[in-house]
Amino acid sequence: METAMSQSFAVAPDSSVKTLLEDPGVQPIQPSIFLDKTAKNRHCRTRHFSHFDGTDKALITLVKQNFSEAVGGKFPDTLIVPVPPEGFFVIVPKADFSSDIPKPPANSARVILWSREKMQGTKPEEKFPPGEWGIVSIEATA
Repeated sequence: METAMSQSFAVAPDSSVKTLLEDPGVQPIQPSIFLDKTAKNRHCRTRHFSHFDGTDKALITLVKQNFSEAVGGKFPDTLIVPVPPEGFFVIVPKADFSSDIPKPPANSARVILWSREKMQGTKPEEKFPPGEWGIVSIEATA
């Protein structure tokens, strides 16, 4: 029997992981997720990018809790996980950004995941923490 993780790499763009998990031939398992260090440094309160105002562990837990709602991204080995917007803040144009001015809270949020294989293919010299999926981006909108 295949697991959801072994099949999830084949999720087509805009198709749902939930549909895959509903397949009686697939045994769902808890996804193994890590936060990519580039994403961690980019999506923080002191940068103009959207961010999550919680701990890394809380973000990973939120993604795991909503993993069944993931859809395939535009590219192979990519998933988009919609998450509740609470705790997320939107991107601010760089020209308007000042770390003294708070970012607006998000009305919607989603987290972009890349498979470990995709990440290792793009950054072969980098060592990644354990996990099958890496958080590479946060998209929050007002």
